[in-house]
Amino acid sequence: NRPLDADDFLFPAIASTGLLKFGEPMNRSGIEALLDIVVERSGVLAERNGKFTTHCFRRGGAQYRFMWAKRKWSLKAVKWWGGWSSNENVRGYK
Repeated sequence: NRPLDADDFLFPAIASTGLLKFGEPMNRSGIEALLDIVVERSGVLAERNGKFTTHCFRRGGAQYRFMWAKRKWSLKAVKWWGGWSSNENVRGYK
């Protein structure tokens, strides 16, 4: 119940007491735990095997920027943004 400060994080860390730690970002395991809760409650994977991970967003974001965004990025820009090496295979999987 307070206004956001300029240095607040979109996903702040959560203390063991359940209170938000506004000056500290949530770590990867915290994001993945939150993602597990959201996916489970949404039912998006009901009756399916699988799991969403932070990697899904990295890959999906890269595909979006390269293929579907209004202002598409070059493959070189997508590789830089995603942290892929310049010689990494870019072919899709079957």
